[in-house]
Amino acid sequence: MVSESEEDSKKQWALNTKNILWTTNFDSTQFSQALYQGRLKYDSIDAAQFADYLIAAGTRRVAAPRALQCLQMVLFCENFTLPDLLDKLTQFEKFEYEQAIASIFAVFRNNLGNFRCDPQDKEACLRFADSVLNFFGWAAKGIEYCVREELEDSLDIFVVELSSYIRENIIYSLLQYCWDQPEKVALVMGPINAALEHSPEQANLKQLHLELTNTFKESPYIPDHDLDNPMNQSPAAIRTLASIFASFRVTATVGEIVQTLQMIASTLKTESKTMIKEFIYTCLLKHLDPTKSIFVDSFFLLKLPRILAMIRNDISWPIESMEAILQEVLIEGKHILDAYQDELPLQVFLFMLTETGVISKAFSDHVAKARSPHHQKDHKNHLIWKAIEARNTITKMWNSQKFLEILSHMVNNGGVSFDTVCTTFCASDNMLNFSSKIARANLGSEKPTPGADPEERAKTFDLTFHLLYRMRQTFNNLTTEEIVSGGSEMLEEGIFYKWDIQCVRRLGQRPVIEKSSAEEMEKHRDKVMMLRESGRFWDPATAAYGDVINMIPVICDIIITQYSETNAKQFEAEYRQIITNIFNASSFLMICIIHWLDMQPDSEAKMVMARTLHDCMNELIQTDANPMPLFVRNSCQHQIDEMLSGPAFIESMAYTVIAMSDRKLTPLRSKEVPERHSLKCAWFYIQKQAWVSPPALKLLDHCNREGVQKLWIEVFMHNSLRNRTADELLCAGELMLSAALLDPARSLVSLTQCVVDYLVPEEEENATKIFYECPHALPMARLLANLLIVAEWVISEGRRRANDTQTGEPEPKRRREGNSSYFPESERKVIQELAENVEIAIVKLSRVSEGLLTPVVTFISHLLVQIANQRPGEKEPAYEAWLALARKIPIGMLKNLVVLEPYAVTLQLFEVFLKLHDPSRSVERLQFIFLAQQ
Repeated sequence: MVSESEEDSKKQWALNTKNILWTTNFDSTQFSQALYQGRLKYDSIDAAQFADYLIAAGTRRVAAPRALQCLQMVLFCENFTLPDLLDKLTQFEKFEYEQAIASIFAVFRNNLGNFRCDPQDKEACLRFADSVLNFFGWAAKGIEYCVREELEDSLDIFVVELSSYIRENIIYSLLQYCWDQPEKVALVMGPINAALEHSPEQANLKQLHLELTNTFKESPYIPDHDLDNPMNQSPAAIRTLASIFASFRVTATVGEIVQTLQMIASTLKTESKTMIKEFIYTCLLKHLDPTKSIFVDSFFLLKLPRILAMIRNDISWPIESMEAILQEVLIEGKHILDAYQDELPLQVFLFMLTETGVISKAFSDHVAKARSPHHQKDHKNHLIWKAIEARNTITKMWNSQKFLEILSHMVNNGGVSFDTVCTTFCASDNMLNFSSKIARANLGSEKPTPGADPEERAKTFDLTFHLLYRMRQTFNNLTTEEIVSGGSEMLEEGIFYKWDIQCVRRLGQRPVIEKSSAEEMEKHRDKVMMLRESGRFWDPATAAYGDVINMIPVICDIIITQYSETNAKQFEAEYRQIITNIFNASSFLMICIIHWLDMQPDSEAKMVMARTLHDCMNELIQTDANPMPLFVRNSCQHQIDEMLSGPAFIESMAYTVIAMSDRKLTPLRSKEVPERHSLKCAWFYIQKQAWVSPPALKLLDHCNREGVQKLWIEVFMHNSLRNRTADELLCAGELMLSAALLDPARSLVSLTQCVVDYLVPEEEENATKIFYECPHALPMARLLANLLIVAEWVISEGRRRANDTQTGEPEPKRRREGNSSYFPESERKVIQELAENVEIAIVKLSRVSEGLLTPVVTFISHLLVQIANQRPGEKEPAYEAWLALARKIPIGMLKNLVVLEPYAVTLQLFEVFLKLHDPSRSVERLQFIFLAQQ
């Protein structure tokens, strides 16, 4: 406790000091010395009361400036803070003393560098902010008083000083912090408004009013446009997606395609007009390509009109807008159309656009007439209409006996009819249901049933086995599980599924198989004799075809062993006789033998057997009674040719400008995984073309199917970083991101790992090897931001699919409604792995942001800016994915960055992420202001 005598002594000291101030030429230095001596005399001093004495001294015109200047020295006292000083300054009310007013503002100005407090102390932050606001409120009252009393000199000081302080970052931030608190805003704006009403002709006062009004408004985050180049908007991603859906992900529903297009366009800030135009143009380009896949025609003619119709409905565009876009496409693609003699496909396309409501009939007739003014063909003469009729007939006969009869007619002409019908099922989003119906028929004919005709069962099994195999070859992006169980039934118990899993060599798998034992071969040697005589070694009435196919490895081991036991000519003649009889009796065995042979290591016997198969296929003639030879030849010829041919020759020449202009890609075998050199060739091919076309996508598809997505991603990343302009780097990032959607979940897992591991290395010394300087830093930050946004969308879609599956809703219904996602149920683990990778990436970035100031930390600030810049509108498709990503950014990451580099994170950028966590946490915004001042 302080005694009364000691307290009186302190007050007397303060009073004496004040009296000396009036009577001597006492400057602030002398005052500081006297104050220091007083603190030596007393452990503490009543600083607040002494400040009151100085304020009182300020009311005297003679001593006012010196007294008010000396107020700043009181800050040397303990328990007297800068907010206390500001509160004392607001007690001065002699506004007519212009020198005193100037001295007060001088005190305020001199302490601007000391506007700091502990950001962890919420109460101290609030106290400081209130003191600054109260000071401005005091100044506003002074302005009102000077206007009413016509004190021009004092008014000029108030207006000029306040205008200069508003431009200070700390003052602007503290005032702007109160924008959503009307009572505090009124404390300043109330007197200013009253003064302006009393003297509206004051120009400086009007300017101050305008500045304060703008200060007390919400200050939204304004994205920077450093990377935006309206003269170079790359359509690379949209064109790549067109190639992916037209040639590879052919079973994707219209809803999936539209959702993906809109998501990528929203993420990459691509206008809807550009998205639609480039998608149509690319589909037209691929349709007229002589090397196109069988799916491109049906995609262009049947699926594309439905896609455009759904997009038009989603964005509520009038027909005239779609017609204008189509007109631009036809004008720019005129040279392509002129080179293509047949106008019938374009007429079919225009008819379908009219039927789906994308364009008007008048516009369709106008374009058709302009293209073929003299003779127009009937669009229904196109082969696609016959395929549609066959598809509709098959659909009606799902559960009828005529279903198989119709399918039996489709193996004629080498299976072209069957392939075309499959493409129409893809276009109608019903492909998996069709394949599962064939699998059901195959499973039903696998074992004998009472009362069934053995020959009819044999024909059914043979036909359906061939059709399933043809679909397995055609739809590379589908797994065997999806082909046989794409509908609502689980048919993995069938022999086709088991044979495909166990006996067909997978991509990248080396030929290796266990040889049958000598005892087992001797036991079944008579079956080879039966094959050579009749093409069968079983009784059609009692045999189960699963057992027959399981016997093929033993039979083939016996045959290949005979090569060393007999001379080559005799072996070839006997083997040729077996092949011929199999073709006539049970041609499904041919497929099994070919794939058994493909699994064998290279040998002379293997080459003889493969060459004999090749010769027999070319010699056999298709007949009305047995149309299978040509069908089998078309299905298996490529496999046999690869066995007979040697490895492809890969040029090792360096990639010069002339070599790159050739756009050559190394040949790729069906079971081969491309090497790094081939992928490097593909990258240069893509760079010259400015989009990922099907020839390059084929190499990436082989990597994806083998599960080595990281291989092509590493090659692409390494070569993309050799670019030296921001536009090239941005385009390269979009190319990699869009190419990853060929296999979204798995590719995004690898792409996320590669990008994060490269940009945020585990060892800090590795950061010196990374391009963080211009022009790499911002484009790489944009790539990572877009990558994480798209990953969040893929995660959301995968989890939605999992939820749909748990509800028991059948797959065909989901696909008809366009709700099926891209990931079958078996890929839930991949979705979970992708979600974990996103979390790991953010944790890695947060952990690095807590370290020392390094180039990595600077990159993280760039990344946060890019995430904020990429914020889409609330109604745009990418908004939910962006929101999910932004909410995962911890607030502590931004605080750590601003401590390391005050200008790394602005208040507006901080508020972008703070509002997503909790809009009511305004105190944290205030704490951030003071954190940036440390």
